[in-house]
Formats: sequence, structure tokens, C-alpha cells
Amino acid sequence: MHDNSITAEGISKRLENAYKIRMTNSHLSTEQALTAYQEAVDIKDTTLELRAINTICTAALYNTDFTEHEQWIDLLQQRSIELDNPAYTGVSYILRSRWSSNSGKLTEAAGFLLKALDYLDPKLNLQNVATCYNSLGKIYFKNKNYDKAYEYLMKAKPFADDLPIGFYFNLQQNIGAIHIVRKEYTEAWNIFHDLLPKIPKSELIIKTIVLQNLGHICQITDELPDALNYFQEARDLKLQAGINHELIRTICNIVYIYLDSENADKAYENLQIANNIIPECKLIDKIYLYKAFIRYYKYINDLANQVAYYEKLIAAKDMLAERDNLKKVDKLEAQHQINLYKEKSLMLEKKNNHIAGQNKKLQATMEKLIKKDKDLEIEMRNAFNTINKKDDLLAAHHRLASVGEMIAIIAHQWKQPLSIINSMVFSIKDAYHYNELSEDFINEKAKMIDDLIQYLSQTMNDFRNFFKKQNNVDFKVCCCKRCCITAGICS
Repeated sequence: MHDNSITAEGISKRLENAYKIRMTNSHLSTEQALTAYQEAVDIKDTTLELRAINTICTAALYNTDFTEHEQWIDLLQQRSIELDNPAYTGVSYILRSRWSSNSGKLTEAAGFLLKALDYLDPKLNLQNVATCYNSLGKIYFKNKNYDKAYEYLMKAKPFADDLPIGFYFNLQQNIGAIHIVRKEYTEAWNIFHDLLPKIPKSELIIKTIVLQNLGHICQITDELPDALNYFQEARDLKLQAGINHELIRTICNIVYIYLDSENADKAYENLQIANNIIPECKLIDKIYLYKAFIRYYKYINDLANQVAYYEKLIAAKDMLAERDNLKKVDKLEAQHQINLYKEKSLMLEKKNNHIAGQNKKLQATMEKLIKKDKDLEIEMRNAFNTINKKDDLLAAHHRLASVGEMIAIIAHQWKQPLSIINSMVFSIKDAYHYNELSEDFINEKAKMIDDLIQYLSQTMNDFRNFFKKQNNVDFKVCCCKRCCITAGICS
């Protein structure tokens, strides 16, 4: 029996609130989502059940104390499959991608996003499809493949007009970041400067990110006072709202500007603000902060503290390297391709050796046939000599010589087309192996093979008609059931 006071509308409102506070109060967000899940199960509302599981997983991204996220993602995937809801199956892969990305496993994260796209219908799951493209763009950006990143972000752009304003801001920021790394500062400035007045007051995180990017552009272009103003405004907004998203990086940028302006006291003051936050930070943020401390102590010529923070930096980088298997995966993928090429080369070498062996056998067989032909010629001459039919013997010899010449010419004419047919068969097998087999490809190869077969057939007919006309020779099966040239010599 469930509580009669529980309603679908009440659960929905609880989930809406849990989602809103996921960044500012992740613990309360998780608790509310867990409560909503139990209530949805009690009233047997499967739609709200899936939505609640999704909210739990989303809140867990910001709740470092919640360690059961994998089980909940597994449950979301399991239940969505049981309930035949491919949209939430796709969402489960998006969630896996976010966790992989947070752990630095970018190749794995990209794989999950591509898997999610297999389940998501662009017409029915517009936002999630756009999220996949946007996230793939960010992953390729992190991997410094800016052309590929831009390609995926452009795939997401057509969806932006039909999605919440937050997605549009996020997408524009990512596009602007690509302009920055390409040193297209004017284009980047125009994007971020145009975004700033459009941001709703409630979207503080988006505003801080835009401010950071404007500060970064000013810092690059040596407009340090403007850069400092933008970074400080972003820092103050984050501190007031309790937003830790990239807070360390913002403070580090302020430190660098103060050091460039020879104001070591202000730089140290901001380092202490960051130092108070560091226990709650991600590993990558600690690396940023350690670098800022090293630069500060280098500025004031404090070698001992430089060494101490270098040791912390190396330890943090080693720990991050253990988590980030992107380069390892890329190396394995490259090695896999090398192995495939080696295997293919070895197979071709074996095929060539096999063909060479077959050619040797064929040559030996031809030599035997020639020897038999010579022996037969001798026997025929003896027979004709015995019965004193020299003219018939000469005629028969001429015919045999003509047939031998014809066979040699036909063999020469057939050799190259047969080799081409053999090559096309292997190309079809390779295309099938590498999933490049298409109807056009098969039709093309089939047409070429058919043309070659027609050529071979026509070659045989041409030679047959020619020799038949010139020598009155025809191929038949004689009464002794052996293939021979019937010219009155079958007994």
C-alpha cells in the first residue's frame, strides 16, 4: 500500500527542484531525487521512475559523496530496456560518457556518446541528440582535434533554436573557444560579448563562463585591466553563489595577471582564497593551482617552496596519467591498424606464393602434355610410315602444331583477364571484411567480371572459328571418349 497523498504532480515538482539545485546543493538534490524515485515506484508510475533515476544520476555528477552512481546508471539502462524506452537507454549512455569524461577517459566517453546516438531519435529526443553532438565537440576540443570539434558543434547548432536558452549559450561558448585556440580573437570576442547581455539573471554559471572567456581573450591580447575585471567579476559571482565550477582556474588567471602587473601581494591573496577551496577540488584543478603557486614562488625567488609545489604537481600529474587512458587507447588503436595491415600484407604474400606454386604446377603439366604430344606425334608418324601415308601424317602434324599454337595463344590471351578477375575477387572479400561493401561496389565488380568472361568466351570462339575455317578442325568427343581433333585419325 502506498501513501494516498503521493501524486504524480508532487513527484514531478520534487524532481524539478532536485534538478535546479543539482549544482548549488548536490546533497539535497540527491536526497530529493531518491525520495521521488521511491514515490514513483510506490504509485507504479514508470515514466516518473525513469525520470527520477535520471535525476539521481545527474545529481551524482556534482555530489562527490555519492558513490553509487554506476549502479543507478545500470538500473536506468536495465529499466529503459525492460520498458522499451530507447530514449532513456540513450540517456544512460550519455551519463556514462559524462563520468568517463570527468575521469579523463575521453576515448571511452566519445564511444558512449556515439552509442547513445544509436538509440536517440532526432525528432523525439532533440535535446539529447544535440547534447551528444555538443559533447563530442567538447571531447575533440580537449583532444586538440579542432576541425572535428567544430564539425560536431555545427551539427548541434540547427537544434539550438528549439532548445532551452542554456543549451544555446553553452554551444556558442564552445564555438567561441575553438575561435580562441585558432587565434581568431575577433570572432571569439564577438560571440562572447554578444552573449553577455542575453544571459538571464538566474543563469549564473553561464554568466561566469562567458566572463571567463572574455577575460581570457583580453589576457591573450594584453588588455590586462579589462581581463582582470572580467575574471574578478566571475570569481565574485561564483563565491557568492557557492559555484565551484572552474573557480580555481578563474582565481589562477587573476594570480597570473597580478604577477604580470608586479603585484605579488594581490597574487598571494588570491592564492590563499584558492588554497581554502582546494580540498573539494578535482585533480585537474589542483594541477592548475600548483602551477600558479610555482609561478608565484618563482617570482619572489623562494626556491624551497618552488620545489615543494613541483613535487605536488608531479604527483598530481602521475595520478591523472593513471586515470587518463586516452593516449594509451589511441596507441592501441594505432597498433591495431598496423597489425591489420601486416596481416593483410602477409595474406597477400601467401596468396601470391600460392599462385606462383600453381603456375609452377601448371608449367610442369604443360611440359608433360607437350612431351605426350611429341610422343603421340612420333607414334602417328610411325603409323603413317607403316601404312605409307606420308601426306596424311604431314597434314596431321600440321593440325597438331596449329592446335598447340592456338592453345599457347589462348593461354597468353587468358592470363591477364584471369589475373584481373582473381584480383577483383580479393577486393570484394577485403571490402566485405572492412564493411565497405555496397550495392554499387558489387554491381561495378560484377559488371567488370562479366565483361572479362565475355571477352574470354569470345576469344575462344574467335580462335575456334579461325582454326576451323583455316584447317577444317573441330573439337568433339570421339567414339573412344577422349577429347581429340577429329580429322579422320580416330580409330
